Amino acid sequence: MKSRANVNLSCKLDEVQPKRSESKVIMTGFTRGTSTQELRKEMYDPSADVCDGTEASVTTCDSVSGTSRAPSLPRGFTMIFYKYGSRASLNGVPFIMQSRNVTVKFMWSVLLAAAIGASIFHLYYLFSSYYEYQKYSQVNLKFDSLEFPAVTLCNVNMMRMSQRNLASDEIQKLFQTYDKVNPSSGTFVSQITPTNDNSESDNPDSDLSDSHLDFLVKRSSESSDDPSEEPDMSDPLLLQWVRDKQQALCEHCNYCWDQGQLKNTSLYEVDDYFKYLFNKQSLKRREILGHQLSGMIRMCSFAGRMCGHELFKRVVSPQYGNCYTLEHKDFVSRKSGPTGGLEIIISLETDEYTPAITPGVGARVIVHEPGTAPFFDDNDMAVSPGMHTFIALKKVEIERIGDPYSSCTPETTQINGYKYTKPACQNECEQKHIIEKCNCYDSELALSYNTNLSQCKKKDRMCLYKVRCELEANKNACDCKSLCRESTYEKTIATLQWPTESYVDYIRPEICNLTSPPDICKQNESKKAFRDELVKLNIYYEDLNYEVLTDQPNYQMSNLLSDIGGSIGLWIGLSVLSLFELLHLVLELIRYFTWRKWRKRVEKRKREALAAIQAKSDLPKD
Repeated sequence: MKSRANVNLSCKLDEVQPKRSESKVIMTGFTRGTSTQELRKEMYDPSADVCDGTEASVTTCDSVSGTSRAPSLPRGFTMIFYKYGSRASLNGVPFIMQSRNVTVKFMWSVLLAAAIGASIFHLYYLFSSYYEYQKYSQVNLKFDSLEFPAVTLCNVNMMRMSQRNLASDEIQKLFQTYDKVNPSSGTFVSQITPTNDNSESDNPDSDLSDSHLDFLVKRSSESSDDPSEEPDMSDPLLLQWVRDKQQALCEHCNYCWDQGQLKNTSLYEVDDYFKYLFNKQSLKRREILGHQLSGMIRMCSFAGRMCGHELFKRVVSPQYGNCYTLEHKDFVSRKSGPTGGLEIIISLETDEYTPAITPGVGARVIVHEPGTAPFFDDNDMAVSPGMHTFIALKKVEIERIGDPYSSCTPETTQINGYKYTKPACQNECEQKHIIEKCNCYDSELALSYNTNLSQCKKKDRMCLYKVRCELEANKNACDCKSLCRESTYEKTIATLQWPTESYVDYIRPEICNLTSPPDICKQNESKKAFRDELVKLNIYYEDLNYEVLTDQPNYQMSNLLSDIGGSIGLWIGLSVLSLFELLHLVLELIRYFTWRKWRKRVEKRKREALAAIQAKSDLPKD
């Protein structure tokens, strides 16, 4: 009570009894252009022991003075945290702030720290899972009329023997060698390709001197575009050297299976050498030498309606010569089974096959998405003569989610006039590396030929293999991505013998009465020979149900937010409103430190004013 009386008395004395120094302050205020009331507010000390901002002091001073004062000040730094702790919904904090037992405070502090640590660890796990961008494939089964895929057909024979006089000089020379020997004895093959027999050859050239062999080797390694300078591939010693030379190629490869493949395969086997010579010719000449559409496609129908030759598009393949692609936007299957698909009868023209070069008889078939380039040796199928082959399709659509979950290329991208596909990209990338490092193009990879470049020759084979080995060792050399949306076709193949001997009599007139009948019709061949000339092919959808594989994010943003709320709610009991409580605490702290800064400025101005008054009071009177 005594101290309370002293407080009242102090406040009254400050307000009622003006001092001489106060009058000087008023005069100084007038001198500076400041009102008395403003100066009194500046002289007010909010940090004084009496009027220190507590509730009791503010009530006492306001009741005594009866005048306006500085705005109410926030409580102290510790009081702000105490006030927050008494009202916070964060689990454990009220027990720490309100408990008077030090042991209890310590225990709750440890528990709260452990819960916060566990929550942080859990949140780290959640964010790590989200930024892994994992995905899963969702399978949907749909039913609808289906666009029919493109179908490309090739005869396994590259060149017609009846047109060999139009071929290049190298090819004609090759067949002149064949004409000199008996093909049935195998002498032609033994003269062109190296033999695995270790016995000495009966060829008189086997006794050639080492200098003669060196000359052949030099001529092989320095071959040019001049046909007269091409090496004589019928020389077995030269071919044996070529085989031995392959072992040096293995130094550029790091994989044992590559080395084994190179050791067991000759670069100049008869078929490889013939392909090399065939692809050296101009595109126009190769089109003339290959099988023509009119002689190859004998009958075509789709869903019971005839399809003419004008619907086929020629594609020249480095492996098979002339190929023909059938696709049309109106080819839509509205019915499953063979009656709702494509039916084709192919004439193989076996009498035109190149002897000792074409290894088999039949045709190659590839089913691919419309607008894409056909790539053989990837997913093509072989059909045999005298067989009726049924190819049942099941369509699968793939929709990839793209970045950041996976890398894919939009389906609008094109390569060489065709829709983008990953094999086409890899083909173009490999060709690009060959052109850059070997200064030539590989005819087995080219889709469209650049007239400014020459085909890789025998002297470039070492460079070609080196480039391929480098690409295999560096998987990132070709950044070829899958399409974001593409269609694939699962195939089921069934065959039966066709036609029967009795059916040959029925089909022979229809095949032979065409505008350009095959040569077999001009000869009195047996029914078996006629049957071995033809291939019948049915391609159709086995049903109109198709699968759609769609990539979906395995962990989406909505899942992340849900798990974050569950994690902090489980460990420390935080909610969205609790976060606003923390925000309120931050704002209180900002307000407090702002007030402290303002208070220091006021005290500084007060001290300057008091110093000025003191200085004037110390002046001598006149």
